[in-house]
Amino acid sequence: MLLALSKMSPASEQLYSILQGLFGGIVIVTNIIIPYFIKKMTLRHYFIGSIIWATGITYYGLLYDIPHFFIGAAIVGIGMPLASLTRVYIVQSLVPEDKMGRAFSLNAVLLYFSNTISLALYGIFSLHVSYPIFNVCEWYLHVACQLDRTTFFYIFYEIRSVFSDTFS
Repeated sequence: MLLALSKMSPASEQLYSILQGLFGGIVIVTNIIIPYFIKKMTLRHYFIGSIIWATGITYYGLLYDIPHFFIGAAIVGIGMPLASLTRVYIVQSLVPEDKMGRAFSLNAVLLYFSNTISLALYGIFSLHVSYPIFNVCEWYLHVACQLDRTTFFYIFYEIRSVFSDTFS
C-alpha cells in the first residue's frame, strides 16, 4: 500500500502513517467492543469475520484511490479482529487446558503455512491474471486460506479426541 501511495501522493509516508493509525485504532476499538455483543463465538462468526476482512482487502484493491484505502483499512480493521478473537475463543473452548500450548503452536504453524500458500498463489495470479479479475481472486484466496486453516485445526482436534492417548 505504501508503494501505491507513493505513486499517488508526494506525502505518501505521512498518509501511510495516518492509515496505519486509523487501522490500529479501529482494531483496538473492535477488540474492546466485540465481547460485549458476542458472548459465545462459533465458526459462523469466524466465517463472517473472514468475509468482512476479505471484503475490505478487495474494496481497496478494486477502488484504487487514497480515500478508498482508508475505507478499506477500516473494513479490514473490523473483520480481522472478529476472525482472530473467534479463533482464539474456539481454541480455548475446545482444547483441554494442559494442551493449550500445543494447540496455539499448531495454530501459529497453520497461520504461517496458509500465509505462505496465499502469498505464493497471489504472486502467481498477479503475473497471469488481469487487474480487475485479480482483485476478485484475491478475495476468494483470502477466505479460502482462512477457512482451510480453521478446517485443518478442527480435523486435527477431532483426530486428537479420537486418539487421545496418542497425543498425551
